[in-house]
Amino acid sequence: MTLLTCRIDVGIACVTLDNPPVNALSAAVRRALWDMAETLDADPDVRAVVLTCAGRTFIAGADVREFGQPPVEPHLPDVVARLEGAAKPWVAAIHGAALGGGLEVAMGCRFRVAAPTARVGLPEVTLGIVPGASGTVRTPRLVGMAAAVDLVTSGRHWPAAKALEAGLLDAVLDGDLTEAAMGFARRALEKDLPDPASARPLSPMPEEFWTEARKTAARAGHAAPLAALDCLRCASEAPFAEAMAKERETFLALRPSPEAQALRQRMAEAAEETHRAGHIVRRLRDFVTRGEVEKSIESIASLIGEASKLALIDARERGIRSFFEFDPEAPLVLVDRVQIQQVLVNLMRNAVEAMADVPKRDLYVTT
Repeated sequence: MTLLTCRIDVGIACVTLDNPPVNALSAAVRRALWDMAETLDADPDVRAVVLTCAGRTFIAGADVREFGQPPVEPHLPDVVARLEGAAKPWVAAIHGAALGGGLEVAMGCRFRVAAPTARVGLPEVTLGIVPGASGTVRTPRLVGMAAAVDLVTSGRHWPAAKALEAGLLDAVLDGDLTEAAMGFARRALEKDLPDPASARPLSPMPEEFWTEARKTAARAGHAAPLAALDCLRCASEAPFAEAMAKERETFLALRPSPEAQALRQRMAEAAEETHRAGHIVRRLRDFVTRGEVEKSIESIASLIGEASKLALIDARERGIRSFFEFDPEAPLVLVDRVQIQQVLVNLMRNAVEAMADVPKRDLYVTT
């Protein structure tokens, strides 16, 4: 399978990553990105590069199959630095979600544009680790330290509009994202290029800022948010290379820790629960769309009961957020308990409406 394909249109190379299901940053993907940067730098017909992803999402993070395995070159920090140092500026075109290493790759690009529905985030602290490829070092240089502390130590995702306002994105583009991003690249070449993220200035923050930030980070109850905060502080007080070394050292130290392993196990359990919930929701939807509500009341009641229990899973309390697909053909979306409950409410409404045409039947809902 070819992981990267490239087409060139009037000086703009469009590179598409296709590594289903979520375009994870496997060792093969890292090598392919490195080699593509080398190839395009040597191509005199290329003036800029747009990085897109096939399928439902942009790069949604590391390849979980490599967790616990010895790192394989090229390491992600080196790939990010290679993209940033490319002779031809790269534009990351984000749809779906750019998470963890995916966002770090995007920050290595000279520009970042996104679809209005995209989300970005650095959720590593929810897995007991810190970003390991410049998330604590490039992020504050793009959005400022206060916003970076919020993004990195909370593990929360930002919608595209917020990321644009903060300066993490350069544009939010409507319509066909790939074509719009290529147009953006052409317009960008008409102006002076901005400094790469690593070269942007970052001023130290007062001691009071760090004191308050530590209080907030400590509320998570585990070590990773505080460790990430230490890395962020180093980024504001030390040269870029020294801050990168500090981040990488912290990442490698935390990754095999019992706490990180336990949090990854909790994430795996939640992923299994949301997979089950997705299967239940699809079965409920099938009952309604096939018009079989009148002969499946007991089955529907059983499914709703099970789904309701799963809907009570609160990802925020567990310190994680998960991917969840309501429909195999629908775009990948990020959901939490409230969204799951809303889907169940909508399904119940549809079921009740379908029952209106069913004679001599009663629908009893108990709690």
